[in-house]
Order: sequence, then structure tokens, then C-alpha cells
Amino acid sequence: MLGGGWTVGSAPTLSYDWTNDQAEIPINLSVTKTTVIGGRPWKFGIEANYYIEKDEKTRPDFMIGFNITPVVENKLANFLN
Repeated sequence: MLGGGWTVGSAPTLSYDWTNDQAEIPINLSVTKTTVIGGRPWKFGIEANYYIEKDEKTRPDFMIGFNITPVVENKLANFLN
């Protein structure tokens, strides 16, 4: 955590197609900011993937995504404690 609600992370999803002998390997980076709106915490994020190995016919070299996520209480965590 960087402080002030900012977070930097990486969660690449690697895959392999055994039928076509094709790997998909991204370099992944995400930045999120948690802020309170209307009394509820929200996470706003941007994520970028650059594919160093991919199927040339179906996957672009670079992808970018935006995420908006409400932060909710985990009732199961309270139950297990």
C-alpha cells in the first residue's frame, strides 16, 4: 500500500492451449485508489496488460481495463471469528 488509499499490484493470468500449442503470457500492472463516496468505500482502478506471448490471431499486443468496485463487509469473516 502506498498510503492515501493508493495501491499498486500485479495479477497476471497465464494460460496454455494444449490443442494449438500456444501460451498466453502477459505482463500485468494495476493501480487502484480507494475512496469513500456517500459513506461507502469504493475502489477505482486501471489495469494494463502487455502480452509477451500470445495467439497472434485472437489477442492484441496491449490491453487496458478500468474497474469500479464497491467495498462491502464480509459477513463470513465475522462468522468464522
